[in-house]
Amino acid sequence: MYERNLYLNRITPFIDKPVIKIITGMRRVGKSCFLKLIINHLEKNNTAKHQIAYINKDSLEYDFIRNHRDLYEYVKNEFNTESEKKYLFIDEIQEIETWERAVNSIFSEGKVDIFITGSNARLLSSELATLLSGRFVEFHIFSLGFREADISGILENIVFLELKRRGYRITIGKAGNREIDFIAEKE
Repeated sequence: MYERNLYLNRITPFIDKPVIKIITGMRRVGKSCFLKLIINHLEKNNTAKHQIAYINKDSLEYDFIRNHRDLYEYVKNEFNTESEKKYLFIDEIQEIETWERAVNSIFSEGKVDIFITGSNARLLSSELATLLSGRFVEFHIFSLGFREADISGILENIVFLELKRRGYRITIGKAGNREIDFIAEKE
């Protein structure tokens, strides 16, 4: 796994702060790997494994978490002790219906530091401020830089940002049953 120190250095000051950490970006830029880097960072700094819960919605292991109630119950069962700080990581949260209700509820209790990733237009929009009552900080992950990867991912991100700047509505990840890089539609 490639150490993405630029992003790790940006997010570290927000660990244990009362904000939800949202990691967004296009498909396959390394959001899932970045979550694992944060987990490794916590473990290297003496956070015990039982203080960390990682939900990967791409895995069938978590297929039973379909809506906000399932998510809330799972987190409550995972973190059944009251004394220690807990860390919740949810990868591809857009796969959970009305996820924001559970996240807001868990966050409001003040006992869990929350990190989430997503790659659809809903997580890339200003709607986040409404969904999470403005209690979040967003980290947009780009593909690896010139020294780190090929030029195609960089160009894809440039096109994506230019389309957003020009006011296009962008859908990322899936269109129906098809997996896509993105679709841009003029609003």
